Amino acid sequence: MAGLYVVDRFRRCYLLRWGRFHHRGMLAFAGIWGGEVADAKHEGRDPNKARALSMLMRVIDPQAEASQHLVDFADLTIRKGGYFADLLTANPTVLPSQGSAFPLDSVVEHARKLDLSPEMIIARSVERALGEQEAARYAAALLTGKAK
Repeated sequence: MAGLYVVDRFRRCYLLRWGRFHHRGMLAFAGIWGGEVADAKHEGRDPNKARALSMLMRVIDPQAEASQHLVDFADLTIRKGGYFADLLTANPTVLPSQGSAFPLDSVVEHARKLDLSPEMIIARSVERALGEQEAARYAAALLTGKAK
């Protein structure tokens, strides 16, 4: 059983091009969110999700300039799930076209309803490093439950 777990982790993290980004990004966000919750408790305020997501963007893409982070973060804050929807619409081949349990239209409709999340920040990083199509594959995997 432990061997299956190791094989699954290896496949998700290293064989999928976006796998390392997802794995490391989610680990980074867990640490950032924990720090934000602790800071908020210490300062007597509610945790700020936008602050944590902004920090995640700087952590997972340190080569980009601060101005680019601001532009990207502002864009994602406005578009939210529309970012995933636009990726999938521009790259419809990342989802199976016939006989799929997840037709493109319903996946895109679901994506548009999503709020800003760490996965969107990670997808933007995947897009910068590996291209739009790989970011669309990542979004499709998230929306169809293949990435966890």
